Amino acid sequence: MKVRKIDKDELVTRSLRLRVNAEGRPETINKDNRTIEITVATETDTVRVWDWELGLVPEILLMSGCRPVTQVPLLDTHSRESVSKVLGSVRDFRIDGADQLGLARYSKVKEADDAFTKTDEGHLTDYSAGYRPLATTSVADGETVVIGGRSFTGPCLVITEWELKEVSTCPIGADNRAKARALDSNNQEEDIMLKEFLRKMRGELGLPEDATEDQVRAAIVKAAEDAKRAPAAPAPAPAASAAPAPVNPDELTRQAVADERTRTAEITALCEAHGCRDLAAELLKDGTSVAEAQRQVLGILQGRSSGTQAPGFQVEVTTTERDKFRAAAQDGLSIRLGHKVENPVPGATGLASYTLREMCRESLVRAGQPVPDNVMEMIGRAMTTSDLPNILGNVANKSLMAGYETQPETYEAWCDTSGSLADFKLADLVRRGETSDLEEVREDGEFRYGKTADTKEQARLLTFGKIIKFTRQSILNDDLGALSDVPRDMGEAVQRCLGDLAYAALTANANTGDGVALFHTSSHANLASSGAAVDVTPLGAGVKAMGLHKDLLGKRRLNLRPTFFLGPRSIEGVAEQFFKTDKIGGVANKPNLANIYFGDYFTRVYDARLDDDSLTAWYLLGPKGRTVKMFFLNGQKTPYMEQRMGFEVDGIELKVRIDAAAKALDYRPFYKNPGA
Repeated sequence: MKVRKIDKDELVTRSLRLRVNAEGRPETINKDNRTIEITVATETDTVRVWDWELGLVPEILLMSGCRPVTQVPLLDTHSRESVSKVLGSVRDFRIDGADQLGLARYSKVKEADDAFTKTDEGHLTDYSAGYRPLATTSVADGETVVIGGRSFTGPCLVITEWELKEVSTCPIGADNRAKARALDSNNQEEDIMLKEFLRKMRGELGLPEDATEDQVRAAIVKAAEDAKRAPAAPAPAPAASAAPAPVNPDELTRQAVADERTRTAEITALCEAHGCRDLAAELLKDGTSVAEAQRQVLGILQGRSSGTQAPGFQVEVTTTERDKFRAAAQDGLSIRLGHKVENPVPGATGLASYTLREMCRESLVRAGQPVPDNVMEMIGRAMTTSDLPNILGNVANKSLMAGYETQPETYEAWCDTSGSLADFKLADLVRRGETSDLEEVREDGEFRYGKTADTKEQARLLTFGKIIKFTRQSILNDDLGALSDVPRDMGEAVQRCLGDLAYAALTANANTGDGVALFHTSSHANLASSGAAVDVTPLGAGVKAMGLHKDLLGKRRLNLRPTFFLGPRSIEGVAEQFFKTDKIGGVANKPNLANIYFGDYFTRVYDARLDDDSLTAWYLLGPKGRTVKMFFLNGQKTPYMEQRMGFEVDGIELKVRIDAAAKALDYRPFYKNPGA
């Protein structure tokens, strides 16, 4: 047994299948309430997982280790990236022996209608539980450990504490138990008891394990008749005329089932009352009597009181094996693509040499899925039943962010990118103006209330995006460009899109909150009446105009000073020659005047987008934060990538999007000269 510690918070999933009637439809469905009783998780079916040290081993999920939850979301195929994938919820949880049961409640939204209808019609039969392991015990090959009174022989992984996070309806499941529970639970219980009784009787009567129910009943009748013919114990002899009572095999079977039900109920109640729920399943399976069960539970209680046995599980676990493989595969592919990977996880270096086709095969093996001989079928199965889509999507996202972060853009120098909006409605951006000046308060005088004013601008978020594809053919051809070059180009495109928004806020010259264009000669006094090339006089006019603006109350000068000089690439050479010359000649009697705008008076920015609007116009802008502001949905500045299995495309579709808007907050920190 090995104790390890979890350091990641990712979910593990295992699939279950609805219990259906003879027509293939769920028996516990309630169309009026839109509910189905399902088996959420079970101990009796194991899932094979990959462990770096043990290999492919069974994982056992103990019901006694389930943390109580009130409700979890019902998702569409473990899709956690959008609320549209929430089909409803699962609640009313209870433990029934080795199973955790729950009631799936479908919402009335359209997406849930489709899934509920397909489930009712018998087309969707599989559910999958997403849970977070909190404690586990790793049992090596040939090793036997006792947990909660139960013995486990390795190799295996035993999840001793876990928390249910979500339940999903999905097209393909992995485990055997997942069908919705039958409507008649009493019949289910009798079936279970009968099977257990028959299993026990086969052993006692010396019958083979595959003996049928009729063969067991015939053996019971024969044993009963033999017992009647055997010498009886000393007792009053029956009357000569009394005939032996006929043996009724059905009555014997019913009595045996009733006895077994009583034994099961008493042992289960005993173990649950004393915190030995795991022990109950073991005692019931072994056919232990109630008296023997009481003895064993008493021994456990004595051990607890003496301190020889802890009342709970004292184990720590590392990350799940599924997490390990996914992390190693992602780092391995990233290394192969040339991404910088600091401290690759164990196994990443080996997986870095795998082709994409080999990665598909490995993903199926680690997921415990069959590996088809046909290559295209193998790739298709890996893209639907393993972690491969998530691995490829995460690696593509790294390429996307690499392009986004390395693409050079000039708007970030002068544009404020800290804006955040909560939705796509037209938003009012209220800017509070300056307060009125302080006044002298004479002796015996009163303080007066100051006045403030505000102005309102409006902005609306827009969505920009594109879909890229990663096909089965790309995997077969080992086309790494689809994972690196294309997403990286898309990241660069996102940055260009944001730059377009920022510069459009200048060149579009849209109306501000007062109904006047951003740049206006008279109303805003921030547009030169005639154009001029970069020189001391036109620059001075712009500096003066910005400094003389008054506050919103029209009471005092703001004394603003321009911080940035923006111009098109077309004038960069001439403009830089001017800004880097400290003396200006050519003036009568004063051939060497000082260039007061020499050096770093302005932070200068040149961008080709301004050339598309004008080859000569240049701008002066005030401090960053008072000019153009970029807004993002909930402050998410980086592009978002989501994925799905393609329908038109035979593979994975990766959608890249960003939600943004840019708006000039106030006309006062802006000045434009049409240039010459």
